[in-house]
Amino acid sequence: MSAKVILLDRLLAHYGPETKETRDLLRSLVKRILNRMWSKGPGGSRFGAPSSGAEILLDKIQGLVPQDDRQRVLQAQAQSIVLDLGQTRWLQYAQADTSISMPLLVVLVFWLTTIFISFAPRPVSIRSDDYRKGTAHWRRSPRTPRRSRPRHDDRTIDISPVETTPRSLSLP
Repeated sequence: MSAKVILLDRLLAHYGPETKETRDLLRSLVKRILNRMWSKGPGGSRFGAPSSGAEILLDKIQGLVPQDDRQRVLQAQAQSIVLDLGQTRWLQYAQADTSISMPLLVVLVFWLTTIFISFAPRPVSIRSDDYRKGTAHWRRSPRTPRRSRPRHDDRTIDISPVETTPRSLSLP
């Protein structure tokens, strides 16, 4: 945005001495906007509603009477830049306020946290006295259904020897 303001000032300077009043108006508008943006005053938005000063600036640029083609081109470019700056200011003003209110955001975060916590899995525990007796098995909290898990003494392991030598093949 600042580059466009500088470019507009330079275009008006190249136009000729008849734009001195317009350039002074541009400088005063920029100072007023910067003071409003960087002020630490209470309340209000940093980006206040764009004032009518930009419209006056556009009217002054349109009121210039070009003497040759070079001045016509400079006037058209200056008008385009002023319109772009105005559009940018209105966008900043419209987007300055947040679209979600703070109470709604707090309720939404609380609600999502509650849902997340309610679906969390319950912890699994083993009783220490069952572990000492050798009858330890997985226990779940009473809210969740119990799954059948094999106990360590129900497991069987087949440890039969494996034949490692190949059998002789007989060919017909």
